[in-house]
Amino acid sequence: MCVLAIVALTAAVGRVWYGAPYRTADPAEAAERIQERSQRAYDLLRLPEPVAPAWNFLDHRVCRDRGLHNVTGDPEPGVMAPEHRWGVDGVSEGVARPALDRLRQRLTGQGWEHIHEREARGPGLVETGFRFEDPASGDTLDARWNSARGALFVDVRAPCARVPHSLADASRDLFDRAPDRPFPDGTTTGTQE
Repeated sequence: MCVLAIVALTAAVGRVWYGAPYRTADPAEAAERIQERSQRAYDLLRLPEPVAPAWNFLDHRVCRDRGLHNVTGDPEPGVMAPEHRWGVDGVSEGVARPALDRLRQRLTGQGWEHIHEREARGPGLVETGFRFEDPASGDTLDARWNSARGALFVDVRAPCARVPHSLADASRDLFDRAPDRPFPDGTTTGTQE
C-alpha cells in the first residue's frame, strides 16, 4: 500500500513539475479546420462588397512548456498552435456591430463557450469584440472592430499540439503564408496587423 502511495505521489509531482503533455495533432488538419472556420465566420459577417482586405495570414504560435520547472517560459520543441488571422479595412461601426452580433449568435447556437467580451470607449476610439472557444476542439475565435482604423479583425486559433515526428518536415511549409481564404476574389496579403 505504501509503495502505491509513493508511486502516485511521484506521478502527481512529476505532472506538476513537468506539466501535462500536449496532445498530438496533424498541423495540416488543424490548419485546414481553422481556415474553414475562418471562412464560415467571414460568410456569417456578410460584409458589404467589395471588401478591403487589410491582411490575411496563416501562421503558428510557439507553445510554452507547461511545467513549473520552466520558469522562463521557453518554447516547447515540436509543439505549435496554428492560427489564421485576417482583417478588413473600411468597416463602419453601423456595419460592424450587426455583423459581430450575427457571428456571436451563431457561435453561441453551436455550443461555443463565450470566453471574453471587449467593449472600450475613449477619446476618439471605440473598440468592440469577443472571444469564443469550441469545447470539442479547443479552437478559439476572436472577432473585434475598432474605430481607429475602421477595421474588423478575426483570428481563429487551434490549441497547442505536438507535431508527430513523421510530419515535422512537411509542417514547415504550411505556415507563414497568405492563404486563399476567406476573401471571395482570392485576394491575399501577407501583411500582418
